[in-house]
Formats: sequence, structure tokens, C-alpha cells
Amino acid sequence: MPPDGAVQYFEESPFPRELGTTTTGPRPEPARLSYDKFWQEYHSSVERETELDVRRKRELQIKLEKFTQYPVGWDSYGAPPLRSDTKDFALSVLNVIMQPRTPLPHVAPSSVGGLHVEWHERGIDLELHIIAPYDCDVWFSDSRNPDAQPVEDKIANADFAVLTEPIDLLTSRAD
Repeated sequence: MPPDGAVQYFEESPFPRELGTTTTGPRPEPARLSYDKFWQEYHSSVERETELDVRRKRELQIKLEKFTQYPVGWDSYGAPPLRSDTKDFALSVLNVIMQPRTPLPHVAPSSVGGLHVEWHERGIDLELHIIAPYDCDVWFSDSRNPDAQPVEDKIANADFAVLTEPIDLLTSRAD
């Protein structure tokens, strides 16, 4: 071994050019999304989802506004139209409990001047009968989960925590 400790094992290239080998540059790396591009795409998808959510809530608002303009006796039994304060309360509740991907509920005026808000899909039956602000009946059942206990409750204050689990389930469950 030489005194400096370095040894060279290959003196010539094992693939000489004259034997038909070619040289190429390094392979290009696969295109990677830059951090900025990722956030740009993420924010645009969030904006689209938010815009869709706003449009859907606006549709509900327009429908409920029409219910307030019904004439007395709209059901041919003397029913009053949806009260404005009940409409505003219902919209505020839906704004709080609904997530961007929560399906739109079916809404219908009730014969006492209130509102029925219902979801019957994905194995879930969730109904709210909003009689007046802070006066609401809730029914919930999950037909896909035999162990789930049905919920029948009266909400007489602003605590709608009983709706958190049903709405999360409704929003996340596949058809």
C-alpha cells in the first residue's frame, strides 16, 4: 500500500465510448408541486366550497322568506304563515349546525306558524320542528346502526349540541 493510504482500483472506464455506449444527462426529476402552488390550489378549492355553501344557504333563505309571505289559511285550515322571527331563528340554527358538505334539508312550513326541517337520507332520519325561537323538537334515528338509540328531545334554549353527532354523521356518511 502506498504511504499516503489511497489506492485507485479502476484505471479505465468499464464502458469505453468506442464500444457503442452513449452518455446522457441526469434523468429529469418528476415535477413536484411547489409549496406555493399547493396552497394556491388548496385555497381555491376552499373558496369554491365556501361559495357553494353560501349559494346553498341563500337558496334556503329565499325559500323560507316565501313561507313568511303565505296568506293566512294557506293550508285551507286557517294556518298562519311562517313567522319572521322563527324564520330568522331557523336560518341562524342551520348556519351553525350545517357544514359545507351537509346535504340541504327539506323544509316546509308547519300549521302553527313554525317550520319543519328534515333530512331522510344515508340511513339517517333527522327532523327539527321549530315552533318558535328557542322552542324546537328534535327527532333522530340511524337505521344503519342497530345499537344507536333514537333521540327525541325538546330544545328550549340555544344549546343545539344534541344535533352535533347527527349532522356530523349525515355529512360524513357515504350514500
